[in-house]
Amino acid sequence: MADTISKADLRLAALIRLDLSVNEMGKTLGISSDSVKRNHLRLRKKLNLNEQSMLEEVIKKIN
Repeated sequence: MADTISKADLRLAALIRLDLSVNEMGKTLGISSDSVKRNHLRLRKKLNLNEQSMLEEVIKKIN
């Protein structure tokens, strides 16, 4: 079964695009900073990206 991008992934991507810190993302989503980091990791795996900076770079290129 292929991993699909969920609504939660899209919300996280939007917050990354807004250049929020992990703490700000956690407060916005109502979750801990550690949960935000785990969600980053899961999204990176879904997109086959090795590094966090690659995830941010890809998301910021989306218009």
